[in-house]
Amino acid sequence: MKNLLSVEYDNEVSFEFVEHECSFNAVYVRGSRYCDFRIRIYENTGKIGYLVEAQRLHKDSCGFTFKTVFNAIKRSIDQTYLSPTSTVDLSDISHSAAIDGIDFSSIELSTCSQLTDGEIAESIRQVLDMAREKSEQAQLEACRILCDLSDEPEIRQRMADTDCVKTLVDVLKCNRVLVQQHAVLALAQLSSCQKCVTAIIDAGAMPSLLSLACNGPYFTAAMRRESARIIANVAREKAAEAAMAVGQTELDAWSSRISDLNDVVIRERSQRANAYFRAVSI
Repeated sequence: MKNLLSVEYDNEVSFEFVEHECSFNAVYVRGSRYCDFRIRIYENTGKIGYLVEAQRLHKDSCGFTFKTVFNAIKRSIDQTYLSPTSTVDLSDISHSAAIDGIDFSSIELSTCSQLTDGEIAESIRQVLDMAREKSEQAQLEACRILCDLSDEPEIRQRMADTDCVKTLVDVLKCNRVLVQQHAVLALAQLSSCQKCVTAIIDAGAMPSLLSLACNGPYFTAAMRRESARIIANVAREKAAEAAMAVGQTELDAWSSRISDLNDVVIRERSQRANAYFRAVSI
């Protein structure tokens, strides 16, 4: 049984209920922050309330995010019992959370305003060099950094002036799910920039993105939703060019699968993109 634990429209915990283990296996992805975990909930026999057991499942899971998710779920269970189809408000999960007396809202991701254009360009170049390494860990760390950098509007424009998009598209073709996931998340942020839209098309990313905007397991849901977001952004800005790059046959095959998509976010974004494609002819 697969469901969605809603946080925000683009800020979600995806999970499945594993009946024979009586547990929820879940994943939370936001920029560089990734956390996959298992939750079990026990009735506290003879007492009021429930016991919550949480376990991180992957060495790359973020401990801070794990603690934030766990505390949010505990607070929710104080009010109501979770069933396999429940929806829980985890709106506490944000970029500016305060925990253990530290106000994270005062911590800036970058010091863009204090760096020269040359320094920023050199920093981006070094990250891109890391992304081209054969090592999976090097690629993963580079894509995580690019996720966070692409969230900064000022730096995003500078990334558009590099071969960042091409590098991310090349990384996307590797067979490493975590690396692919962060590459897609970074590309999704960059796809809001018109110059990057052209670069996404020129790098040959569209066929891969169309194949990713599909039904799949809970732990790739964020990547598949963001793939659909990129497709919608590209179609809005450059529908004719994107359609030409993909080809009518492949575009029609993708279009025919949209109505069967289970994830409402992927389906809505795909429908929006398809409307842009239908408005142009190859």
